[in-house]
Amino acid sequence: IAKSRTQKLRRLAREINIERKTIQSQLDSTCADLTVAYRTLSSQMASQQVLIGYQRELIVAKSDDDVFRSLFRVIVYRTGSVFGVAMVCDSEAELQIAGRFGVPHPDEVAFCQELCDPLIDMTLAEPKCTLIDTGENSEMFDESIRKFLPGLSALVMPLIPSPGELIGLVVLYRKGEQPFTDADIELAEMIAPPTAMAVRRND
Repeated sequence: IAKSRTQKLRRLAREINIERKTIQSQLDSTCADLTVAYRTLSSQMASQQVLIGYQRELIVAKSDDDVFRSLFRVIVYRTGSVFGVAMVCDSEAELQIAGRFGVPHPDEVAFCQELCDPLIDMTLAEPKCTLIDTGENSEMFDESIRKFLPGLSALVMPLIPSPGELIGLVVLYRKGEQPFTDADIELAEMIAPPTAMAVRRND
């Protein structure tokens, strides 16, 4: 009887130990899931705050210059140093350069035009925020700028105020610095619609 009781106690102890480890593992997993969920929610809330602040700036923007100044400011604030070209449609529905951005100074108009021309065609074929490594796709671009393309990554942001209506284009690019990330694409996708609406309002 004593032996049977000892075996039963040992079996119960093993079962309790296994159950304790299982509960601890489940608790650890739950804590990890909650941490990920919290970080995701915090990131989403931060993004919403950025969007709200940006939309406030757009409300008081009086011109396309004001709009694009606000856009480049929020991009730099959220992602770091960047160069950029802003384009809007003219009366002939052709995209023309409306502004250039860069630190310490923007690139020359000729370079910006050659950089943007093939990206316009690409965007017209598939109008969505797109990341492109220009060095790996140098054949798209004019020979006159190909030597500048290795290490240059571009984030193309179409301005579409309503489905099927492209009224502008913003090309953000970096030259060998920290490349654009998925978060940068998400930011571009988030701020493109209000930017497009502000440009449309200024027409």
